[in-house]
Amino acid sequence: MKKVTEPSKLLLIYGEDAEKELFARTWRHRGKYAEQEMIRVNEGMERITEKIHGFQTVVIGNLPVEQRNLLFKYCYANQVKSYILPKISDVLLMGAVQGFRFDTPFLMFRGYALSMRQRFTKRLFDLILVIPLLVLLSPLMLLIALAVKLEDGGPVVYRQTRLTMDERKFQIYKFQSMVVDAEREGAVLAAREDGRITGVGHFLRRFRLDEILQLFNILRGEMSFVGPRPERPEMAEEYKKTMPEFSFRNHVPAGLTGYAQVYGNYDTMPYDKLKFDLFYIMHYSLWTDIKLILMTIKAIFFRKR
Repeated sequence: MKKVTEPSKLLLIYGEDAEKELFARTWRHRGKYAEQEMIRVNEGMERITEKIHGFQTVVIGNLPVEQRNLLFKYCYANQVKSYILPKISDVLLMGAVQGFRFDTPFLMFRGYALSMRQRFTKRLFDLILVIPLLVLLSPLMLLIALAVKLEDGGPVVYRQTRLTMDERKFQIYKFQSMVVDAEREGAVLAAREDGRITGVGHFLRRFRLDEILQLFNILRGEMSFVGPRPERPEMAEEYKKTMPEFSFRNHVPAGLTGYAQVYGNYDTMPYDKLKFDLFYIMHYSLWTDIKLILMTIKAIFFRKR
């Protein structure tokens, strides 16, 4: 007789309203869960632990450490599958070396940076890839430059100061995709629906063609194909006020793509993008770079609009 399995039920435990919206967007279309329910952590640990027993899977959000640890251990003790949104310290610990000393297990980790051998390999890989790409894409670049110029007669190339490894400043190159003087009132983060973007700019951004000029930044050694997206100095300073760890992402060269570009969205929070960047640094390998480049190509053409 065929065993009938009960449909899985999912409980989402959140701390802030913004996190509730994130959960709703992320898990809405997960069809394997017959029922999804959310509960806020301020409803009390007793009520939450009682509720957990009615669910097969629990997602624990970015809660205060004490509450998060209690819920995680409760799920573990009761053999309930759980997902946890990691904090930055958790991401850093993922790269720790395990060992046993002084009659106890321990974890050892250090401030991560690429070794000289890794830096050489990464740079060689960039050069092997970027030189033929510049030759192959030069006709496309000329067509894009013509389209940008014909639309509004403004400048074709957009330059902006960004940060790369060791917080060195450089001028990043992009095809102009916004109206002239789009940031005359100061730096503003781009949004999915941004009225400053031109008609040609919408097409360029859809396929990330506005960024192919950054191949010249890679050729000059200011960027790599894979790494944290280069941030503006003024935005980096703002982020550091609430996330001092933001400077950790500059332990490697800035990149054209990375985990945040593959898995994130326009509205992904800076804190979550930072976790993507740190995860990449902790687990860097040449194979990771190759895989992320291939995943980026797939995301450009097959990502849902």
